[in-house]
Amino acid sequence: MMLSNSIPSPTRLTQILTEMNLEGQFPMAILADRDGFPIASVSGDQQDPEKQSALVALVQRAVSQAQSQLGMAETDEFSVFDAQGTRLVCRPFVAGGQTMVLAIIVPDKNLPYRRLTTRAIRAIQQLWQG
Repeated sequence: MMLSNSIPSPTRLTQILTEMNLEGQFPMAILADRDGFPIASVSGDQQDPEKQSALVALVQRAVSQAQSQLGMAETDEFSVFDAQGTRLVCRPFVAGGQTMVLAIIVPDKNLPYRRLTTRAIRAIQQLWQG
């Protein structure tokens, strides 16, 4: 993974994701750039961050196309659910002038996640402000 000088320490980014995952009981979190390339990730043994990042990029492109064709405003969040209630939640945001996506796996549809992801996004944005 190639990081420019403007990107905060990968250790601190990983720490933010780890804290969020522990508190929310999420098995996986990825911070990716707008093209889906991972910047930082935390995952369990059965999760593949690179495959998940590729999925994030694919979903983000599909959402962007739908927004464009339907005349919708910028997306705040998008989710993909499976039949067992597990969901992939993607939250696009801007930090340091760059569009990024925070993606998490929520293993149970009843687990709250919005407050935790918002807190993580704010922490990441603050790191970019230095």
